[in-house]
Amino acid sequence: MRRAISILMLCGAGQVLAADYYVSTNGSDLATGNLAAPFATIQKAADVMGAGDTCHIRGGNYHEEVVIDNLDGTAGNPVVFTAYNNEIVTLDGSQDVGDLGSSGWAVHSGNIYKTTLSSEISQVFVNDEWMMLARWPNARFDDESAWTWDNWAQGDESVSTNGWEFDDSASGHDLAASGLDMTGAMGVLNLGNFSTKALVVTNHAAGVNNFMYDSSSLGIYKTVNHYYFFDSKLNLLDNETEWYFDPATRNLYLWAPGGGVPANVRGKNQDNAFFFTNSQHIQVKGLNFFATTFRMDNCDNMTVEDCDLQYPCFNKRTLRETGEIFGTRIEDCTYVKVLNCSFANTDGLVMKIRAGNHNTVENCELHHLDYTVAHHSGNSGFIWFNSSEFGVFRNNTVYTTGASEGVMTSSDMLVELNDISGGGQLQSDGAMVHLFQGQENVDVARNWFHGNRKPALRMSDGPKDYLPPAMEVKGVARHNVVFGADFLSLQFKGDLKEGYNNLCEGYIRYSDDSGDPTNSGIHANSICINNATGDYIDFVAPTRTETNNWETVVEGVSITTQVRDRANLDFRPGAGSDFIDAGSVVPGITDGYFGSAPDIGAYESGDSSYWIPGRKLAHATTPVPPDMADGVKTNADLMWLEGYQATSHKVYFGIESGNLPMVGNQTNNIFNPDTLVSGETYYWRVDAVTPTGTVPGTEWQFRVETSVDAGTIPFVPTADSYVQDTAPNTNYGDADFIKLITPANYTYTRHGYMKFNVDVPGNITSATLELHNSGGTHNKQVGVYSMTDVSWEEDLITWSNRPPIDGVQLDFDDVDSGEWAAFDVSAAVVSNGWVSFGLIRGVVDTQRGIDSRESAYPPVLKVSSINTSPAHSFVEWVDDYDVDAAGYHADPDGDHLDNLTEYAIGGAPDDFDDAPHPIFENLEYVYRRRTDAAARGLSYALEECTNLISNDWSTVTDLPFGTAPLGAGFEAVTNKIPTTEENQFIRLHISLD
Repeated sequence: MRRAISILMLCGAGQVLAADYYVSTNGSDLATGNLAAPFATIQKAADVMGAGDTCHIRGGNYHEEVVIDNLDGTAGNPVVFTAYNNEIVTLDGSQDVGDLGSSGWAVHSGNIYKTTLSSEISQVFVNDEWMMLARWPNARFDDESAWTWDNWAQGDESVSTNGWEFDDSASGHDLAASGLDMTGAMGVLNLGNFSTKALVVTNHAAGVNNFMYDSSSLGIYKTVNHYYFFDSKLNLLDNETEWYFDPATRNLYLWAPGGGVPANVRGKNQDNAFFFTNSQHIQVKGLNFFATTFRMDNCDNMTVEDCDLQYPCFNKRTLRETGEIFGTRIEDCTYVKVLNCSFANTDGLVMKIRAGNHNTVENCELHHLDYTVAHHSGNSGFIWFNSSEFGVFRNNTVYTTGASEGVMTSSDMLVELNDISGGGQLQSDGAMVHLFQGQENVDVARNWFHGNRKPALRMSDGPKDYLPPAMEVKGVARHNVVFGADFLSLQFKGDLKEGYNNLCEGYIRYSDDSGDPTNSGIHANSICINNATGDYIDFVAPTRTETNNWETVVEGVSITTQVRDRANLDFRPGAGSDFIDAGSVVPGITDGYFGSAPDIGAYESGDSSYWIPGRKLAHATTPVPPDMADGVKTNADLMWLEGYQATSHKVYFGIESGNLPMVGNQTNNIFNPDTLVSGETYYWRVDAVTPTGTVPGTEWQFRVETSVDAGTIPFVPTADSYVQDTAPNTNYGDADFIKLITPANYTYTRHGYMKFNVDVPGNITSATLELHNSGGTHNKQVGVYSMTDVSWEEDLITWSNRPPIDGVQLDFDDVDSGEWAAFDVSAAVVSNGWVSFGLIRGVVDTQRGIDSRESAYPPVLKVSSINTSPAHSFVEWVDDYDVDAAGYHADPDGDHLDNLTEYAIGGAPDDFDDAPHPIFENLEYVYRRRTDAAARGLSYALEECTNLISNDWSTVTDLPFGTAPLGAGFEAVTNKIPTTEENQFIRLHISLD
């Protein structure tokens, strides 16, 4: 009702007279608020603003929480908060420790310093970089080690119980060996797959391998996948970049980067820089947020645009608080837009949009989100549309996230054109997009998912109290690409799930959890059409429609063979692809197809544009082929993600870096350069043309394939054997069967060994180990492992002297009776020379084996390779450096050595100071001399000078030299000149007597 009255009043008032207010760090709230006499605080401006007014904020840092209630703009006259004239404005949720009561730092112990503050803080920054709350096992933000489970301890699920956790010391982190008493520390406990909690350790002692915690607050407890770490206790502070704040004494302890007395230290003491309530038509534009964020409650038609939020939220465990972390909150709001912003480096959910409807997050970058995942009120994700219908999550780039979930959807939602990678690092279960039970009409379309630890999409089922389930849950997945993962890509649970034109290197599952898949009808109304996938696993075929799909395991070839250039991100059907015109017409899904029928997969051959997901920047990005790509096809097109708000793009293309001719200005994002020359390096740039001007792009480069398939060469072992622990000194090198067993109850263990001498031309591209089982029973769970030791000998190896099988498991499969099995060992075969493999079975109480080299079916290592041009190694070398210009003659570090020279003499193209100029004790000077010089009266003398301006030359005497004939009447004279001066110039003086 309040909003209706407001609108009527505005209509009666007629045209709004807009006002401009100014805020500056050197202003005064007693001033008039104009440019010459600005306010000091944003709050003061907000208190006097009305519809159509703009607050121009001058450059600088502002530490204040602006509370705005009942401030109404209109659609035509919004209230605007913006940076003045593009000045850098930072809303800062932290303060320097000097402003927080610190009078200086004192040594606590070693590199650890302490200071006392006058108020509480929840996070610490040094030089505007976040530090790590003291923890065990150690991890850091600056080396990415905080984003992997490798730096969490593991629990022993077989003996742990809810409330009492036992450590698995074999995991690489040994609690007992740490020598630390964890009592009173915060335990970050991932004991519930998709649920992690922070709880106080109630009982532990140094040297003990188990600890206790209050299980009443844990919530979900599972008997698998236990991971944990401890933090928030002073005795855990033992690593550079760690800190601890004691709320009882208000002492801050810090081991600053590099050691020594800490400097430029800030503490977070604010949650929100803006808190809007009961307001509408307000815009926040072009502001930076540091260690703070914004909140909206009961607002309409709000916009946050072009803002950068660094460290928007963090835990308060150091203050002994374990509840939900409140990041960016949008509650009971409608038509809120978060546009072209970035959110980076959080602990906690980056954004929660609860209730309301028609809220949008678009063209944003979100990364390094939620490093503990321990402070959620429900399921763990990086963004949650919680009962907020008709939401939009579009054109966003997301990478490096901890939570098992990604986008947690609501009904009638669109998730489109997002690039999501590196997600789900720190929990089990989940998916990067999750449609929950009871939701309907969710559309997940044209996204790239790659390098995630979780499936791309999970659509959950409806109620299970009766079958078939209620027909209320509908989700559509269409034209998504899932690559870089061979596990579950898309999972459809429950009825009314529709999958169209998805391209997945992993597998798709239409699953049935009812317990009666033959009669449940749980997918009676589901659809699966025009999808390309590696496989369908645990598949319950939709009985409504399941047609025109392509499957790697059926066709016998990979998806890579069917698309133009998967390695270089071109997922369109290639020439002669099975996908072309092999699909089925689906109105609203395949509209606008080319040819006699739609194509299978996510892209349509012949389309004039190529959709690329992710955030659009001011300039063109995401080049296809990628920058520095090697082995690009001769028929490649050049494609790119368009610049933000661009209307067209100017394309520059050529073979001379820095001097590229413009070859077109076009509105689509595909440029055909015609046939590319094999082995040539090309450079290109795309400038974005916008209504306000042209934004130059970055110069990219790629090299065209010159590879000639050198083929696949088979190798048989030069040695193979097995060893047995109960016969520690027995050698089995001449056996025709390599016997394997890893027992649960048997009394002995057998491991296998084999080695090969690889010698192939060119560069190795892949390697496959083929093993045969001529025994009468199947050999289950054979694992092939890499090894570092290649010195063992077939006729000498025993259990007692066996080399360690110390590498990773390369592949794992069954070798059935009378059959061959192929194991991918490419990761271990990267160059010519000796290579060893260890064979270990899974834990199975059966004695099985595989044929050895002495049998009729010896193991075979098949190694594939290609021949490449000399430029290939240069491209590989320069790709290891983060440089803006990668051409032969570019000099990105400004040391006057171009990249080709750095490559040739062992320099680094990104390091100005390395300058590996050769240092010599002597300089050789060679000149031509007539053999009859003396008879002709010719004298040859070398002269040196250290300063060309002085022109003071002296003769170099007593030089060792040698001569060599050059032809009739001439010889070469070599002089070795000591390089004793910093500057030394040499000339040849010739005189005639």
